[in-house]
Amino acid sequence: MTTKHILKPMKFFFLILIIALIIIAFNGVVCQVHAEGIKGNIELSDEFIFSEKQKDVVIFGELKNYYEVPEGYKVAAIGEFKTGIITLKCSYNYILECSLSLCEKKKYHGFGLVDIKRPDIINDCYRAKIIFFVAIE
Repeated sequence: MTTKHILKPMKFFFLILIIALIIIAFNGVVCQVHAEGIKGNIELSDEFIFSEKQKDVVIFGELKNYYEVPEGYKVAAIGEFKTGIITLKCSYNYILECSLSLCEKKKYHGFGLVDIKRPDIINDCYRAKIIFFVAIE
C-alpha cells in the first residue's frame, strides 16, 4: 500500500472532524425553539392562544395527562422537547430551563410536563411533552 492510498482516507477523516467541530462551536445558542446539534430543543406542534400580557411564569411540574389544566388557566400551546443522535444537553433541569425561556419569549404564563421519558439503558436523555398555559383574565 502506497502513501497516497493512506493519505486519502486520512484527509477525508480530518475534513469530517473539522466540520463536526465547526458545527459544535457555532452551536452556542441557548434554548432556541428550533436549536440544532448537541442541545435538545422544544418544537411547538399546536398554538391555540396568544397572550398580550407578560406575567410571572408558574411551573406546574409533572401533570398526570393532557387534560389536567390548572384552575384559572387555559391551554395556550403544546410542544415537545426533542433530542437527536448526538444530544448532550437534555437533562430534566434543561427541559425546565428551555420551557421557561419559551414562556418568557411567547408570553405564556405557565407550563407543565406530560409523557416524560426518563433516561434508560439505550437513551441517556430526558424527553417530554410540554403543555403551555395562559391565565384566564
